[in-house]
Amino acid sequence: MIEIVDYKPTWTAEFLEIGLKICAALGSNALAIHHIGSTSVPNLAAKDVIDLQITVAKLEENVLKPKLEQAGLVWRDGIIHDHCPAGLTLPDTELEKFFCAWESGGIRRANIHIRVEGRFNQRYAL
Repeated sequence: MIEIVDYKPTWTAEFLEIGLKICAALGSNALAIHHIGSTSVPNLAAKDVIDLQITVAKLEENVLKPKLEQAGLVWRDGIIHDHCPAGLTLPDTELEKFFCAWESGGIRRANIHIRVEGRFNQRYAL
């Protein structure tokens, strides 16, 4: 069940904490880390899960997965693309991604979307 809660001013600081941990784990493999989704919008009620986007030059599972798992994230093998927005037709490559999550271990719950710089899904999330 998804629960929508009132806006929490702490969401920005929580994003920064998670983003710094991801940055430390990935180093130069992360071109950018952005706070995306409903918790990134000031004063908007949202589900209490921080969404982050890691922008990379290319999707290299053998590079990214071990680094993120070592940092405590749970890799989701079955989530490898985004849905195409209604009314659009896009090549599959424009929607490719990796997905992982923080679910425990002292860090708040977070969804992490890994997308290639310049592709439709990377730009759309921003």
